[in-house]
Amino acid sequence: MVYDARTVLTVNDNWWDEPQHNLTRIEFSPIGSDATRIAALLSGELDFITPAPLQDIDRINRSDGASVIVAPALRTIMLGLNHGDKLHDSNVTDANPLADKRVRQALNMAIDMDLIRKKIMRERSRNAGLLVAPPVPGHDPDLDSRPAPDLEKARALLTEAGYPDGFEVGLDCPNDRYVNDEEICQAITSMWARIGVDANLTAQTKSKHFEKALAGGSDIFMVGWATLPMLDSYSVLSALLHTPGERMGAWNPGGYSNPKIDELTSKVATELDKEARLAMMTEALKIARDDVAMIPLHQQPLAWAVRDGVDIPITADNKPRLWYATVE
Repeated sequence: MVYDARTVLTVNDNWWDEPQHNLTRIEFSPIGSDATRIAALLSGELDFITPAPLQDIDRINRSDGASVIVAPALRTIMLGLNHGDKLHDSNVTDANPLADKRVRQALNMAIDMDLIRKKIMRERSRNAGLLVAPPVPGHDPDLDSRPAPDLEKARALLTEAGYPDGFEVGLDCPNDRYVNDEEICQAITSMWARIGVDANLTAQTKSKHFEKALAGGSDIFMVGWATLPMLDSYSVLSALLHTPGERMGAWNPGGYSNPKIDELTSKVATELDKEARLAMMTEALKIARDDVAMIPLHQQPLAWAVRDGVDIPITADNKPRLWYATVE
């Protein structure tokens, strides 16, 4: 299948099993423009679109003949941090402020995720205190809470760390990958400015964003993780938190390194006892949370829009399984 071109699939009448759908033909039409995609749905040209922009959900639901299916997603949106010796885009040239845990704590508590949830995510996201969503094995609800926004305490932490006047830092975000990604980063930039941290925001297409971030060129960068395909916290531990090297830490360009997390990750990879494995994953996630290895933001919502009479089961991994779809 060519994902950036119109693709037509027809039913296989010789399929060996009894189908759970009643489809005879699927036409995949990639449409990058939100407005054009919605117009095609409302006109009846399309039966199903994904994603449905959050800001248009009410309008679609008020329309004649279409509605939106909304569900929580597995994907956690977070900020990766440069843990190296120096920053790339800063007025601090002889050290890396992000290497100080107090600075990371200050940045985290300066972000008001309740405000972002209300104003940008239309109250459809779920604020995250851990790097995995509640359905992911290893998640512990007792650990999954964000620090309350506290600008005074954040400023005090920066002063204690030796940055009473704040500092400059680069912030990289995609503008076409996650739900309202650029708007979230713009809001965070404003929030950090209130504690004296001047974030120089670069928002660009996902291909350029990840090319820069994965090459280690970002100070702070947005990334989303849905724990796929391994479907438990080992995905986050091995890819995002483990020290880079030996096929580990592929998505850890900031170079975060914690020997205890590395040890636990190695044990999780071979542990066969389910409860022991879960306990180790949870312990590693707690260490990462307490150390502010990364800054979790929220689980973004899923929003699919369908014409009346179209039934498609929505799942947290955001994968439309059309072999379960039916059309009246």
